[in-house]
Amino acid sequence: MRGEAALLARFASLIETFATPNLGVLGTIMATVGAGPDAVDIKKAGTFPIVHGVRTLAIEKGIFETPTAARIEALVRAGVLEPAFGRELTSALHVFMEFRLRSQIQALHKGAMETESILRLDGITTVERDILRDALRVVRQFRDLIRSRYHLGAF
Repeated sequence: MRGEAALLARFASLIETFATPNLGVLGTIMATVGAGPDAVDIKKAGTFPIVHGVRTLAIEKGIFETPTAARIEALVRAGVLEPAFGRELTSALHVFMEFRLRSQIQALHKGAMETESILRLDGITTVERDILRDALRVVRQFRDLIRSRYHLGAF
């Protein structure tokens, strides 16, 4: 797909499949990914847009590193991402991975694996909520970067 701008744009457009939650006026998180106002689907809201957007950029630049954190580092080395933003993106990915792991463990204990990627906001501390809020901000910035780079407004 290298050099195939239209195919890359179509591939990149999948980041629009799920919305990233917005912050309310009082700083509360309102989930817009079908999990309800007091929960966030970590996979849909955070992990997927990062992994898929990074995968798209890596394909465009011919970068074969895996996993996603290594791809981000390679994209920084290639000049596709600014170093500071690359660090923020990697940190956000790690935040989502930790929250998802906790959700998976809770779902396993409850015997409700269908909720394995759902983070209940009432089950996290104020500090964790701030960390989540910042990670979601990074995802929104990254989605904007992908939208702009691949002209996703055309789809």
